[in-house]
Amino acid sequence: MDVSSIPAGARVVVTLSGTITEPMVPAIRHALGQLPGATVVAFGACACVGGPYWDSYAVVKGGEELVRVDHFIAGCPPPPSALDEYLTGLRRG
Repeated sequence: MDVSSIPAGARVVVTLSGTITEPMVPAIRHALGQLPGATVVAFGACACVGGPYWDSYAVVKGGEELVRVDHFIAGCPPPPSALDEYLTGLRRG
């Protein structure tokens, strides 16, 4: 991952979306390790709590089990406007 193209001082928002499985965990942790201070948003029921697959052996029961999550947007699927509203609020400060 090349983070050199991100301007210094830029606010970075990372969205976890969809079913998160155990094989994905190292890549997610690596990506977020390259972006210290990034705001993490869990978008949708699967990313928030594992969704309907929460009891599968390979499914992570929500993004907060592997990284700090700053904001949760529930729904299956969540309305795109919910993410837009959250990002607009971040921009306004």
